[in-house]
Amino acid sequence: MKPPMKTAILFVDDESHVLDGLRRSMRSMRHEWDTRFVASGAEALEQ
Repeated sequence: MKPPMKTAILFVDDESHVLDGLRRSMRSMRHEWDTRFVASGAEALEQ
C-alpha cells in the first residue's frame, strides 16, 4: 500500500522577507505538507 500523499502548497511573493517569514512559520508542518517558496509568477509556473 502506498503512503498517503502530502498536501503541496506553493507560496509566491516578490518580497524575500515575506517568503522567509512564511518559511519559518510553516516549518512545523514540513512533515505533513510539501511547501515550496518562489519569488515570481514565472518561477511558480515552472514549479
